[in-house]
Amino acid sequence: MENNFDKNINLIKDSFESKKSKAPEFIWDNLDKQLYIDRVWMKLKIKLDYIQILKIRIRFIVYSAVVILLLLFVGIYFSINEQQKIHKFTSENSTLKSVMPNNNNIKNITTSKVIISKKYLTKNDVKVSNSEINFENSDVSAKQKTLNNKKTNNALISNLQINNSNKFYHEMSVVSKQILSDLLISIEPKEIKKIDYDNDITNQIHFPEYIIDTSKQFDKHYFVKNEVGLIYSINNTILINNDFIESNREGSMVSITPSFASGYGLVYNYKFSKSNAVSLELYFLSNQNQNVYLYSNGKYYKKTIKLGYSKSTVTYQKNISFKNMNPNNWYFIKVGGYFSVLTKNEIYYVRDNEKTNMPTSTFSNNDYGLKLGIGRERETKYFIIGGGLQSEYGLKNIFKGDKIIPSDFNRTNNFSYGLFVTLKLKY
Repeated sequence: MENNFDKNINLIKDSFESKKSKAPEFIWDNLDKQLYIDRVWMKLKIKLDYIQILKIRIRFIVYSAVVILLLLFVGIYFSINEQQKIHKFTSENSTLKSVMPNNNNIKNITTSKVIISKKYLTKNDVKVSNSEINFENSDVSAKQKTLNNKKTNNALISNLQINNSNKFYHEMSVVSKQILSDLLISIEPKEIKKIDYDNDITNQIHFPEYIIDTSKQFDKHYFVKNEVGLIYSINNTILINNDFIESNREGSMVSITPSFASGYGLVYNYKFSKSNAVSLELYFLSNQNQNVYLYSNGKYYKKTIKLGYSKSTVTYQKNISFKNMNPNNWYFIKVGGYFSVLTKNEIYYVRDNEKTNMPTSTFSNNDYGLKLGIGRERETKYFIIGGGLQSEYGLKNIFKGDKIIPSDFNRTNNFSYGLFVTLKLKY
């Protein structure tokens, strides 16, 4: 038996050293069986890993969809609430404007372009000469004696009527009687030249600002819809692959160090209400790096992957403010997705200060995924300054495989988290 065993060993050695000899057939049969078993287990492992990854992705997508829908419903609720407040504010403002004097009529009285003469009065009301009150050329002459009888003044004012475009109907002036009474009584029986109406008369008439001026500066519901500016971010970038998974295993000889990378570009916000907006970001450069320390043959060597992307993101932004906060400050939450195109692809190994470049065609040319951000913004007269935290997760396997390793054997997803700052111009 031992002789046969030694003979088989010699045959196996000879089969590897020379083509003249060959190993027994049962050796190859055993190898085929072992390889078949390995292939079966590999297929099972790939299938189980795929199912596990699919479950994680479905769970993540469901949670993300729930968060997005929740934020959307909250945004719609607050948007409807704001519209109701605006409608209520507008209706109250229109009611007050219908009760109070028209601003244009008040202004016409206090300027030199209006002439009050006797043609608006009847003989039965009061006898006033043609030169009683003359506002032309900013000169006022009053030759009639002072009207001391207040009752007579009231009778004069009550019978004062406006001839509106020669139509035969009478409409009481919207100017209050008290204003005209004060105006007529203040005229003394002497010549007064160049009255400064803005300083003398209008300063005595006071109305609430929200009644006199309804422009946007008094509208608390007014907001600027368009914002455009710059964005800069710095993130800790991670490639979730076999090396990353192995580095987190207890007792592993593989380690990964943090790899910080920056990105910069443009940002644009469109507000469809004061607390709801759509945010678009365009990164000219967004880096994704990984530094891995591997152990082989008693030595460590460093594996570095550097990926550069041009990236665009679309997110829904919900602005949140509290009662005690300054109205020019608010928090925000951003939820959405991104799409990126690969512009730089570099892989190299460093061992004993010797750098070895590897083929750079093992990664996909594009990527897409989800984005989440939270932060705070402050509004000034012309600009909006903001900053916060952000995170991105790629849904695509960016490793497309090579001649040695198929793509499913080393699934790779982009992941990053970090800080960002923005500077936007309102217009």
